[in-house]
Amino acid sequence: MPDLASIDPVWLGLGGSLLAGLATGLGALPVLVIRRPGIRRENLLLGGAAGVMLAAALLSLLVPALGSAVARYGALWGALGIGVAIGLGAAAIAALHAVVPHLHVQQDDEAVEHTLRSPHGPGSPAMVAAGGDALLVVDGGGMAAIDARRMAPALLMVLAIALHNLPEGLAVGVGLGGSGAEGGGDLGQGVALAIGIMIQNLPEGFVAAVGMMMTGASRMTALLVAFGTGALEIIGGGLGVALAGLGAGVLPWTMAFAAGAMIFVVSHEMIPETHRHGQEMGASWALIAGFAIMTAIAAGFG
Repeated sequence: MPDLASIDPVWLGLGGSLLAGLATGLGALPVLVIRRPGIRRENLLLGGAAGVMLAAALLSLLVPALGSAVARYGALWGALGIGVAIGLGAAAIAALHAVVPHLHVQQDDEAVEHTLRSPHGPGSPAMVAAGGDALLVVDGGGMAAIDARRMAPALLMVLAIALHNLPEGLAVGVGLGGSGAEGGGDLGQGVALAIGIMIQNLPEGFVAAVGMMMTGASRMTALLVAFGTGALEIIGGGLGVALAGLGAGVLPWTMAFAAGAMIFVVSHEMIPETHRHGQEMGASWALIAGFAIMTAIAAGFG
């Protein structure tokens, strides 16, 4: 890739994360002209996005990170370091989820009851409120400091989307920003990662816009918010570029950190969301299809 290789990795990381984030807004465009899809279709879209995100974390971040770490530090310490970095990445996003109040949109009482029965930490209460034709579950320990019940549902939904976009931008920033380090990341895998994130952001943006409309937002407002929150992905991209800039020696840990953050989002948010309405089988096959698509993309750029 001679053209991309000539670009400063910092700009590659920032530009790639911005483009990936804008895909969130592009995915929301259909809300202007089509009716809200049914639960089954939403679950299939989210399941496919989860599969792409999971494969991107594994193939474009963890596999090269593990190879680099083992080559530099040996099998034992390399593998241990990667494992610790994965855990730290997941813990970082888990901490954000615990302190930032955000919104889950549910469309049936059973789903809400399941959420309320789920074990919450001492600082992670849940609050249910009516919202148009849906029930809104507000989660996040930040309610101890900020009374989420006084926050507009649309704002809480924006925070939920932002929590998804941060680890995605972080991953793209690390993947592309580290491609210029001597002995660092592979540019082809970084490009594959960015493309994969863009693909999974399309259905994610659509579902997010639908959720915004269910809180009472207009179609245009939902679209503009999707574009705005997608653009926020550049913040995560900037953080990823900064981490990648620490040098090739720490790049494996930063890649594993980003992968851990992405895996947490898939496991904690996306998969449970697709399994709440009796659509587990279809959502699982959609996840596998998304995983296969991302595998093909990674192979094509590897």
